[in-house]
Amino acid sequence: MGQSARQTGIASRPKESALRAARAVYGRIERSPAAPMLRARVVQQTRRRLQRRMQATEVLEVLDGLKASGLEVCIAGGWGVDALLGTQTRQHEDLDLIVDLAREGDAQAALQALGFRRIRAEFFPGALMPKQIIMRDRAGRIVDLHGVDPHTWPGSWRERLDRAGRSAVPFDPAKPFAVGTIEGRRIECLSPELQLASRQGYELPDSAATDARALCARFHLAEPRYLQTVT
Repeated sequence: MGQSARQTGIASRPKESALRAARAVYGRIERSPAAPMLRARVVQQTRRRLQRRMQATEVLEVLDGLKASGLEVCIAGGWGVDALLGTQTRQHEDLDLIVDLAREGDAQAALQALGFRRIRAEFFPGALMPKQIIMRDRAGRIVDLHGVDPHTWPGSWRERLDRAGRSAVPFDPAKPFAVGTIEGRRIECLSPELQLASRQGYELPDSAATDARALCARFHLAEPRYLQTVT
């Protein structure tokens, strides 16, 4: 190893140590009564800087670990979009996984064996996947588990949209999944139509709007009306 390489390695160690320490402090606060303060925008911006994004090969490692535990999952979110597109288009803050609600506990245990621990659970009424369990490892990588009842989902969600007059994006509830690829490997992911439908009804960040337009172009789907309000 040359001198410059050694110097770079030595210089990076204090930074990595500081990041580990900052993540540890964040984790302790997250498990304390002071946890609500972490929702502040400035704190969330800091959290994103501390977080290490999961790479494609690491996504596959997580899927392999779950499969070894006898679990079948489906990829949603940004990684699900990239799987449908067949290429990684951007960095993702987390890995969204859909799992049978009856095996949600097994999925948590399998992720714990991979070094992830449960941070908190959240519920978003009206969302396609309203239940979310957030798990994170020591490196700051995040997996979001979304437990759904495969016997009623996503048909039950479309029924709620129909009752509320919000069924703006058509999809077939009998075909919620599709096959995509990550690093050339075929994996199950949320269908393009459901990806588009899941983005209706709330203010889209730029990345979500870009994802939606890319899916429309790739799969020759009509752009939803909600994209007309996003520049």
